[in-house]
Amino acid sequence: MSLTTDLMQYVQTVDYMVVTCRFVDKDFKLQKRVLDFCDVPAPYTGVAIVDALQTCLADLDVERKVWTITVANSFYRDVDVRILKETLSFQGRLPFAGYVFHVRCCAHIVNTLVQTGLKEIGPIIENVINNVKYIAASESRVNMFWDVAK
Repeated sequence: MSLTTDLMQYVQTVDYMVVTCRFVDKDFKLQKRVLDFCDVPAPYTGVAIVDALQTCLADLDVERKVWTITVANSFYRDVDVRILKETLSFQGRLPFAGYVFHVRCCAHIVNTLVQTGLKEIGPIIENVINNVKYIAASESRVNMFWDVAK
């Protein structure tokens, strides 16, 4: 199975980690399941997160079935994954010696790239918006714009 995990803070400041899995069943159909919502109080240390995740996996008796884990693309999650990988490798529970264990979340990577790009071009976008508002505020300006555009 492939795991996905993310830390979340709910409106009432309840901190938890959701653990989901995906696997192919005996009929070769992709299955998706929420395994657990684990209570992980702040501060989020690698040890606390890994302990909660290992407890979840052990309680469900699925430790030997984990192939990969996908997490947000951040440094502190790298530490979590390294600790979990070392623990599962030490127990001889990772296929391919853990080579394919850590998968970075592509959606998180793309979001980071877009947000960084938007910060870079933010002033340009704001300038374009202001110019459009200025032109649209007057019919004579709109007509002049179309004359220039032609």
